[in-house]
Amino acid sequence: MKNNSLIRNTYQQLLDTFDGGKIESLLFTSFNFSACFFENNILPLTAGCSIKEVGSLQAAQVNKVLAKTKITVVCDRSTSPEPKNNYRYGQLAVGLKDAFFHPKIILATGTLENGMPVAELIVGSCNLTLSGWGLNREVAGICKVGKQQADNLLPLIHWISNIAKKQIDSIKKDDGEVEEEGNVRKNLVAIESFLTNNCKEEISASPNFILRLPNKNRDENYLDLLTSGISQPINSCRIVSPFWSNSEHLSPLLEQLNSKHIDFVPSINHAGMHCFPSTMRDYVKDSSFSAAYQGFKNNDRYTHAKSVSLNTKDATHWFIGSANFTKAAMGNMKRGNIEAMLHYSLENKATLNADFEDLDELKINWAEDSEVEDGAPEVSSYITHAAYNWKTQSFVCVLECSDVAFKKINNSHFNQQSLTFNKQDDGTYLAKLNYGVKKPIYTIELLYLDNDETMVYQGLVSQWNAQDDELTYNPKPKLSNIMNDLRALDPVKGPKGGGGSKGSSTETGEEEDEENRVFDFFSIYQAFYKQRKYFSEHQDKDPFNSGEVFSLSLMFRAISLEVDDRKSSSGDMNKEDVIYYFIFLSEFASTAKILAANFTPEKSNDLIDKIDIALAELETPFKKLVGESQVLKQFLHTDSVDQKTVESMLGWFKEQVDFTHE
Repeated sequence: MKNNSLIRNTYQQLLDTFDGGKIESLLFTSFNFSACFFENNILPLTAGCSIKEVGSLQAAQVNKVLAKTKITVVCDRSTSPEPKNNYRYGQLAVGLKDAFFHPKIILATGTLENGMPVAELIVGSCNLTLSGWGLNREVAGICKVGKQQADNLLPLIHWISNIAKKQIDSIKKDDGEVEEEGNVRKNLVAIESFLTNNCKEEISASPNFILRLPNKNRDENYLDLLTSGISQPINSCRIVSPFWSNSEHLSPLLEQLNSKHIDFVPSINHAGMHCFPSTMRDYVKDSSFSAAYQGFKNNDRYTHAKSVSLNTKDATHWFIGSANFTKAAMGNMKRGNIEAMLHYSLENKATLNADFEDLDELKINWAEDSEVEDGAPEVSSYITHAAYNWKTQSFVCVLECSDVAFKKINNSHFNQQSLTFNKQDDGTYLAKLNYGVKKPIYTIELLYLDNDETMVYQGLVSQWNAQDDELTYNPKPKLSNIMNDLRALDPVKGPKGGGGSKGSSTETGEEEDEENRVFDFFSIYQAFYKQRKYFSEHQDKDPFNSGEVFSLSLMFRAISLEVDDRKSSSGDMNKEDVIYYFIFLSEFASTAKILAANFTPEKSNDLIDKIDIALAELETPFKKLVGESQVLKQFLHTDSVDQKTVESMLGWFKEQVDFTHE
């Protein structure tokens, strides 16, 4: 195990493992979550910034780099986690009844430079906050994932996946298929598949991963599970924990250890006082084992680390991770928190002992008793599952609470729009709102009374079926800019500087007046010819990936936005636009079908289907205009053009588009 002083260095070590390869999926779990800290510090590291360069990248730059990596953050909803901002990842808040989601892990799956699949795991005590990554004394370990680790990670992935599915199913109603921001469910499925298919061998050098997942049928303590692999008697023990339960709950656990000596390492709070319950101090004095209090020699910061070290005749067993020495963490697994720990078996305990010193009990200044974590919230009386569907421009929220709690609600709103909740047959409350928004709104607020004081509950709002530009990952693409860049493109050399040239679709700028339609079809054919040539010359580029310069997906988004902008208030197009877009989309469809031959059908077929639907909507008005064309009537020397002639003209046009220019 590498001895890193800061979790960010450990995370950098994980990222360096994939140097030259590719991280496909990332899963972060945390109790507390600071979105601003995560987005300004951790995501830039993930995007390739060095620790010194963090803060130099803008959101659009980070999002572009992370377009091919699926990232999910899971945290406990009771902490009122900060809502995410315009960064490319998925956020999921989960909860347990009368307990907390408390594991702190980072799991990365992907391939090394040589193409070998690998999963890396970090387990520690640190939350995704400034305190966890920069201020506190924390502990973390990193290891490769083999069969043992994968077998114990999979139940956690299953649990999170079920929660994600239930949350969406509870509010989906008649929305059909939805795609949530960050593709949380798809990412979890991908991680599960990766662990199942690629982590089948044991890795002897990796520590064991031990999960605490409450199960009503599992009648054992987590401490028993942690120590189940230790066969020799325990001679001595050291417990580092910032928070402790009282002796009623901890004495049975300590007696089961049957250690001859135990060193307790309580944390010092911000007032400089040691945190350890008075009942435990009394118990220690009368216990059957010898005991002492220890502290860190360099006691320059608050200790949030959690560890248990057990010394036997031949080895030291070191457990590190998220679990405090409390009933909720170490106690019976029928209930309590979700936790995660690593188990190291060390031959030399000298390194562990070097950081500690004995304390004189008579000189210790004890803090007042507290069995719960500082700032840890009580489990809320309210649970909300809410989403905004960009496709239908509608908001829906399901509220879970008791009738008594519901009566305490004074007001509720989404983006300053008042909500009306109605009780459903299953006892939950439902609110719906048809409402268009210009940018993502990530929170819903309930104002309620608690002891005559107005309190605010803040719930997260998931974004469904949104485009990247709607989520403000990048500016909205502009079709005229894309076409200008394509016409200026050297298909062999590619775009200047490796990206879109000046005035490209990825840059913001003044909107230009396009009220007067110009029929320059040569320019359309020229642009599409260069697009096809560019992707045929650069086989490593995926034309169906919206993150690629000149991608078909980006172009279709730009067409859709322009069409919507040019439609009249009645939703109809003028005659010139019908002709222009029908010809444009016909050439576009031909280009998509040609390029699709070299790429996965799932991506290409989806886009081609969308283009075909858009063409089908224009075909009837286009044929009507052809039939009414005075030029065609003069050419055919007739006063009217019958339907058969129109169909023949249209068939000829489609044939020419499908088989020319290449």
